[in-house]
Amino acid sequence: MPIDDAPTASAAEPKSKSSQAPPVTKPKLILPDIALPDIALPELDLSDIPLAPIETIKPKTTQQKPVLEPKSSQSAKPILVGSLEELTLESPALIGPMASMLDEEFNFPCKLCGSLLSSSRSRIGTDTRCPDCFTQFSVPSPPQKKKLVDVKMDEDVARVTFAPIDSQSVRGASISSEKTKEILDRAEQTIETEREEFDHLNGAFDTKRWLGFLFGFLRDPLVIAAAVGIGFLTGVWLFSIAAMGTWVKLDATQVLIARLALLCVFCWPIAVLISMCGIAILTMAANRANKVVEWPFARLSESVGECAMVIVSVMAASIPGGMIGAAFRSFNSHPMVALAFAIIGIWGLTPILLLSMIDSGSVFEPYSKAVFSSIKSRPEAWGAMYMQTGLFLLLFFMFMLITNSQTPVGDFVLGLVLPLTCFFVFNQYGVLAGRISQVTEMGFAGDFSED
Repeated sequence: MPIDDAPTASAAEPKSKSSQAPPVTKPKLILPDIALPDIALPELDLSDIPLAPIETIKPKTTQQKPVLEPKSSQSAKPILVGSLEELTLESPALIGPMASMLDEEFNFPCKLCGSLLSSSRSRIGTDTRCPDCFTQFSVPSPPQKKKLVDVKMDEDVARVTFAPIDSQSVRGASISSEKTKEILDRAEQTIETEREEFDHLNGAFDTKRWLGFLFGFLRDPLVIAAAVGIGFLTGVWLFSIAAMGTWVKLDATQVLIARLALLCVFCWPIAVLISMCGIAILTMAANRANKVVEWPFARLSESVGECAMVIVSVMAASIPGGMIGAAFRSFNSHPMVALAFAIIGIWGLTPILLLSMIDSGSVFEPYSKAVFSSIKSRPEAWGAMYMQTGLFLLLFFMFMLITNSQTPVGDFVLGLVLPLTCFFVFNQYGVLAGRISQVTEMGFAGDFSED
């Protein structure tokens, strides 16, 4: 059967002078409607059961709760009043900027594996575990944020403004016109240079000038006299070597020794004479002079060094070709084959070595960077020299083959031609030296601007 509501009991609180205690409500016991078996229960009388009074919670007077008070009527930022130890994230006072600052997340690396982890500021100092290496460590403090640098612009720079696009600058227009004029002048000069080169190529061939470059050394009568005199000595020398076994009754060994003696004794004096005259002819051709200004015999102290340059350069140039000729000679080839390779080496290397020594001024410096660079800068001058000297040396070698099979008279004629051939080669070296004098330090004053 249903249970009646319990009677309410009132407990009187002692009255204070200032106020009276609030009335006490009776608790009600409500049970759900459940079908119970028909059991006879004794009736309960709850009116006699006393109930404990409910005390009213009074505010504490000893401690003061934190209260958010506005700083001023103009500022809306709250100020925390009270102890910070009593504040928690659930406290109403932290709702707002403070709570969001404490809950702000930041990243930090794992101390062991370096994995990037994240946590909130409220967990600084608490333990955490790396999900990768399972290392347990305390959450570090976040790095300090860099302060923004206040960039102050100079007032003069701040006041600078750009001109409108359609405006025209007098200075810019003048500079543009100057550049345009410079480009046009340069193009006109290039066209004029190409026209002169085209006219020079299409013009008539100057035979007189070309012959002057080839045989200009024969303008000086003293050069002709020197060629004849040295040629006569050379002819007698070669004639004596060839006639040693024909007219003198000696055995083969004695003939060989006599020929070698004549070769060594007269070779050096003749080589010195040809070298001294050759340097004089080289200087005359490089300066475009009609005759030799100063012969080396008048200045023997300086001529000795110049003569040494010629002899050393010829001997050094003959080594590669001589080695190749000796290799062919070991296979029982003709002696003229070995001589041909030696002449080819002299033809190819002597001008480079000799002009390098003249440019450096020393017989011990057979390499000059300026001379080697002139091969690329003035290839036409080097090409003309090699072509003309090559043809002349080829004719001399063919004449040598003809006279070698004849009587000793042929060797005498060969000796007469030998100094003239050497003077021709030195003349071509002089023309080359004058043409490349502008890019080297040889200091020749010949005018080859028309080339």
